[in-house]
Amino acid sequence: MFDIATLIQDYSSNPVNNYEMKDFDISYQEGNPVCGDGINVFLKIENNKIKEFSFTGDTSMITTTAVSLLAEEIQGIDLQEILAWDLDFMREELGMQVSSRRNRAVLLGLLATRNAIHKYINDGKIDDFDDLGLDD
Repeated sequence: MFDIATLIQDYSSNPVNNYEMKDFDISYQEGNPVCGDGINVFLKIENNKIKEFSFTGDTSMITTTAVSLLAEEIQGIDLQEILAWDLDFMREELGMQVSSRRNRAVLLGLLATRNAIHKYINDGKIDDFDDLGLDD
């Protein structure tokens, strides 16, 4: 049986790719003013796909879990595909619905990643939580 509490405990204690990449192509810092979380993502990109992903920051357990799950899925994925990922994608990764007050925590890493990609491809866009399907 799936136990979300165990998942969150495991990932928050042993986050995936939680380090500052030294030879990144692009980085981006994002914050969640509701809870005070802050994250930096680092991307290495090759042939318009994520070659390597890492993150650092002061994040809650749910944010750390969500970013760790993102880290497991993102490598080898085309940048345009990632720009289509949203709250529904992250909920599917978590395997559960989260309360509306936790949606921002679940989305923070993805938001930072999408904005890093926008910066990298220089398309002039900056996403916010609403662009990822949050309608609070």
